Amino acid sequence: MKLLPVGVDDFKEIIENDYYYVDKTDFIRNLIDDRSKVSIFTRPRRFGKTLALSMLKYYFEGSMGVDGEEQDNGRLFEGLKIMDAGEKYVKHQGQYPVIFLSLKSAKQPDYDMAYGSIVDEIAKEFRRHNRILESDRLLEEEKERYIRLRSRKGSVLEILSGPCLNQPWKPMRIWNLPLLQGALGYRKKAYLQDLTTWTSFQF
Repeated sequence: MKLLPVGVDDFKEIIENDYYYVDKTDFIRNLIDDRSKVSIFTRPRRFGKTLALSMLKYYFEGSMGVDGEEQDNGRLFEGLKIMDAGEKYVKHQGQYPVIFLSLKSAKQPDYDMAYGSIVDEIAKEFRRHNRILESDRLLEEEKERYIRLRSRKGSVLEILSGPCLNQPWKPMRIWNLPLLQGALGYRKKAYLQDLTTWTSFQF
């Protein structure tokens, strides 16, 4: 008997543990067809925004684990609607670097704790993209800065500009990692962030 995924908002965890899952993967097809650069999902709390973004991350991401290790996420979508949508949509699976930031942990009693939580989230995302340090696309000083951010030792300015991608820093819009973009060298990018929720896609 399958269990309900109470309190579980990670797509991979739901699939691997065989929880009940209402197939929402056709949403991926809608996003690809829409081709908007920015999508804003306004839903009340507990309406599955984080789970939806988690699903998108696992679908578009180019096989990367928590610490940057390679893994195949395609198996998570076996038997789901998106895999029957046709080559136009399936060809996007696992093809993009994805930056996924959630500010849920920033709900803290004071500014310092909230700031520390955001720094942790940014550092975690830098760790996920560790393979960038093996690239020759970054200058040595850029690699040093990358390591500082990954280790939570970056200055306030570095932290605020670290997660910004060719755009000036804007409050509540943490989705920019210039070092990631430059080193990965991808022309196609998919960026996800769980804020209210705001998602940016570039195909």
